[in-house]
Amino acid sequence: MLYAQAFRGSFIHPDELDTLSRASTFTTVPLNFADSKWRSITAIDQPLLSYYVYGIAKILGETIRLGRNQECTPNPNTRNYKPLSKYVMPYQFTTPSELSKPILCMMTPLFSMRLVAVLFSVMTLGIVIIIGMFIDNVVTGLLAATLYLTNPAFLTCMVRAMGDPILIFFMTIHVFLSILIAMRFFKHTSVAVPILAILSGIVSGLAMSTKLNGALLLISFWLVIAVLYEKRIIADALQVIVALAISLVTTFCIFFFLNPYLWTSPLQNFNIMVDYRLKTIAYQSKLSSNPALSTISDRISHVIINILLPKGDYTTFHNSALPFDIVFFCFGLYILIRMAVRSRARGSMALLFLVWAFPIITITTTMLAIDWDRYYLPIILIIKIIQAVGITHFFSYIFRLLKPWRRV
Repeated sequence: MLYAQAFRGSFIHPDELDTLSRASTFTTVPLNFADSKWRSITAIDQPLLSYYVYGIAKILGETIRLGRNQECTPNPNTRNYKPLSKYVMPYQFTTPSELSKPILCMMTPLFSMRLVAVLFSVMTLGIVIIIGMFIDNVVTGLLAATLYLTNPAFLTCMVRAMGDPILIFFMTIHVFLSILIAMRFFKHTSVAVPILAILSGIVSGLAMSTKLNGALLLISFWLVIAVLYEKRIIADALQVIVALAISLVTTFCIFFFLNPYLWTSPLQNFNIMVDYRLKTIAYQSKLSSNPALSTISDRISHVIINILLPKGDYTTFHNSALPFDIVFFCFGLYILIRMAVRSRARGSMALLFLVWAFPIITITTTMLAIDWDRYYLPIILIIKIIQAVGITHFFSYIFRLLKPWRRV
């Protein structure tokens, strides 16, 4: 399904052309950090990890095309050949199925990058299954992955050569590290806490190096550590302080290492990067055909309407007149809270998942400046897991109620 969507169904997004251009830039001068390109606008307004990843994929795609002796017109080896991102610009908002073979041939690097996006999306779904298994059971995990896979925003955005598939992948990895490993695999907390903090910091740094809002994972991790301390799983306050410090330092070391623009003056250039990004978002909100969300109430209402209410753009039961999405979400939330209160093993998992999810949902919602589908992806991820819990337990209760009647 994802493969077909990537190579036939999903239209070519303008930001993919930007990714294509930047991926070419930051993989052709990887060692010459004195080059002015590393201090240009394209190195400032977005972190660079996704461009490294897609740049490698682009090189591999071009190598495969040349290895197969595919002749493309125009030929990228000629001097008068302009950059591919500019050549394919007239075809933005066009689906691959509408393009001719020569144009598809020229777009091999772009589709190579899309293949990487698909791989990250598949790995994300695999981790979602594992998260559902640990929180509840196998059925919940499979159902959560299915709900996320079939969501319109996932099918549209997670197959494009943009930073979102990589960011969402790191988010799911972070859930696994913050919740599952903390509760299941580490018995000696004196060793577990610094190891967990380092691993969490690495993933947070990679997420932040993909998109700046990956820094939200730091807040989630700190809240998880606070809950572990409150539950006396981590008994020493000093360990908490050490964990918070390690995760913070590790995150920014990874971020610093992957963004050479920061090397000369880290704090000053980081402030410039954040400020420039905020100005870019404000500028995009003015130009976008989608409504700009200027108030927090607007942002909250858009999230609820688009994800939870009937006829919403990103609901599961889109064609239903009944509010199944919000009912299953509320029921799933009730089940997780009840598990957190009553059960020790599963309850700890449910509690930590809710604690991890809280800042992701609240901060992402309050920062939702533009009504763009990809901005909803982190919120949809969490909501679909909660809905899967609700659906699983709803039908479990139904079967239990019907069991005595089946014996009669």
